[in-house]
Amino acid sequence: MAPMGWPVQGRADLGGSGAKRVSWTPKRRLDAQALRGATTLEQQTLPAMIVACMGTLALIQVILTW
Repeated sequence: MAPMGWPVQGRADLGGSGAKRVSWTPKRRLDAQALRGATTLEQQTLPAMIVACMGTLALIQVILTW
């Protein structure tokens, strides 16, 4: 046992000696479809929801000021 009850394998190497190096290997490329962005449904639904919320807020404002 090391000091403070930590097992030797569980201690962090804060001194930097014997630290493992991270190897920079090429990463797997993403699909071209994943990089396209929003789908047609998302392109239509989000703006429609924003317009609907703005319309609702405008209606509430008209009702409150009437």
